[in-house]
Amino acid sequence: MINYVELTKRLKEKDEYIISKLSIYHELASLTNVEELAAEDVDEIVEYLHNIYMNNDEMSYRYPKVAEAAAEVYNFDLQELLHSIRKNSTKLEEQILTQMIFI
Repeated sequence: MINYVELTKRLKEKDEYIISKLSIYHELASLTNVEELAAEDVDEIVEYLHNIYMNNDEMSYRYPKVAEAAAEVYNFDLQELLHSIRKNSTKLEEQILTQMIFI
């Protein structure tokens, strides 16, 4: 049996935002083929999306939807999403926030 309280406590010791980051990762994994990317690339995407979530107070519990909106902006192509994060992250953030209106 899994002790969720203890598991959560141990995870939060490593990163206080781990639950929201895992939710973002889970949403990405359910929508796309995250296995095609290197772990570092997936981490970069999750951290970027988590930063969008943290910097926008009106999102409340909607952190997984940040991942869905980001995936939709690039037609679920994580390579293109990663390229855009590295090349023009400010414009991408605007696109993601706009896309979230429709989700």
